[in-house]
Amino acid sequence: SVSHSHLSMAYGIRNLLFRTLGTIPGPVLFGIIIDSACAVWQRGCDGSYGSCWEHDTTKLVYSVSAAFIVVKLLSDLFLFLTWRLYPDSTMYSTSPSLTQPTTRTPCLTTLLRLRTIANSWK
Repeated sequence: SVSHSHLSMAYGIRNLLFRTLGTIPGPVLFGIIIDSACAVWQRGCDGSYGSCWEHDTTKLVYSVSAAFIVVKLLSDLFLFLTWRLYPDSTMYSTSPSLTQPTTRTPCLTTLLRLRTIANSWK
């Protein structure tokens, strides 16, 4: 919990961390994957490696696909854990509760039933 006077600084730090963790690891990870699929490397006169001249396309396709699947599964896992473990946000709301509407439409009634079922799983 952050005091109201520090809220904008907290949002700034959060966004900095999100952008740093979201933009740096991805290109590094996929650079490693692409380099691991290199079949022919350029060699310098001193024996050092330069850039890749030819990639093993089969290995590259499988490696990139596996990386995407792993990242997607991790994303789904964290989404599920958040859904199951994070407290209901309406507990902290100061606005009128959505569980006691003044008029109920068929759509709202269905949504409230689904929410009751989902909350019973917690």
